[in-house]
This record gives sequence, C-alpha cells and structure tokens, in this order.
Amino acid sequence: PDAAAGKALQKLLWKPLAKYLAGADRIFVAPDGFAWGVPWSALPAEKAGSYLIEDHSFEVVRSAAHLLETPAKASTGVPLLVGGLDHG
Repeated sequence: PDAAAGKALQKLLWKPLAKYLAGADRIFVAPDGFAWGVPWSALPAEKAGSYLIEDHSFEVVRSAAHLLETPAKASTGVPLLVGGLDHG
C-alpha cells in the first residue's frame, strides 16, 4: 500500500512539474492543503526503486514570500511559481 500511495502522489504532485524542474538541484516547495504532509524527497522517481532525493534536495517553506524573507536560502536559478492547482 505504501508504494502505491507514493506512486499516486508522484503522479498527482511531481509529474506535472518534473519537466520544468529537470536539472534543478534544490527545490523550494510552499505547499498548501494536504501537500504539507507530503515527504517530497521520498516520492518515487522515474527509475524503478529510486526516489527524488537522489536527484534533488527539497526545502519546504511556509510561502513563496518566505523566500524573500530569507535571501540566503534562495538559489540563483529561475523560480517556478505555480498556484491554483487542482489536485483532483
């Protein structure tokens, strides 16, 4: 059951964003709703038996504005801000 849940969360949360985050080492996530409880780095990766932590580091922040409050944490890449997602 845990593997199935991980795959379901991967499909729902990660797959829609993956193409935009390819090559990103560090990903900041400001989740809402149920996504606060998701262990982002523990989601399954595309390669069987692998997990997202093998390719990315995740930091959960309370909001996108939090990145402006703590500039030392911000990476030098281009941010991808996504809002209003319908998680089904």
